[in-house]
Amino acid sequence: MLRPTTGPVKREGRDRHLLMRHKRKPPRGMYINHDDLAAMATGPAGQGEAMLKAMDREIVSLKRQVQNHKQTISALKRKTSEGIDDLRPPDSNNRINARWTNDELLLAVQGVRKYGKDFRAIAEVIGTKTEAHLRSFFVNYRRRYNLDAVLKEYEAENGPIMDDEKDEKMETDGPSSGSEGSTPTPGASSPVTVGSPSFVKQSFCKAPLIPSQTAK
Repeated sequence: MLRPTTGPVKREGRDRHLLMRHKRKPPRGMYINHDDLAAMATGPAGQGEAMLKAMDREIVSLKRQVQNHKQTISALKRKTSEGIDDLRPPDSNNRINARWTNDELLLAVQGVRKYGKDFRAIAEVIGTKTEAHLRSFFVNYRRRYNLDAVLKEYEAENGPIMDDEKDEKMETDGPSSGSEGSTPTPGASSPVTVGSPSFVKQSFCKAPLIPSQTAK
């Protein structure tokens, strides 16, 4: 009968881990130097005590430096927090509003020139209008601001776009503009403030004027 030449394997993985965990170690940043311990043990009577006193004085000096640095950092934080209000931009009041200002009308026309019929992108650029507001703007001001010519400029740069059947239906059912300066009727989805003619001419001088079919 063969006998095993080795003893049972001792499972010391967990025990060793616990032993290393509870092992006493010097504080973080301090290391034991064998030469220093040997010098303290074999040196004169007062050499070890003198070395420890010198280390205590060094520790006190370093603690004093740490305290000074903390006070400096606290003063800098307080100075930064007090002066940041002057550099902070004012809060913009980007609330959704159904009324159109002259600047918003200009931005809407420029948005049609840049994004075509992507009303969601135009609404994100303006910030105070929704996609439904932009669709109503396109229907109500299509002849007034000659948006068909603006769309042609967009198609010349980005290619043709598909006509939105919903916009065509809204235009057919909506009020017909008898004159170029007429304002939308109360049946429109949002009340608007019409800009002055001089503002319109300065903003959209690049777009060719297309005469209205109803004017004929």
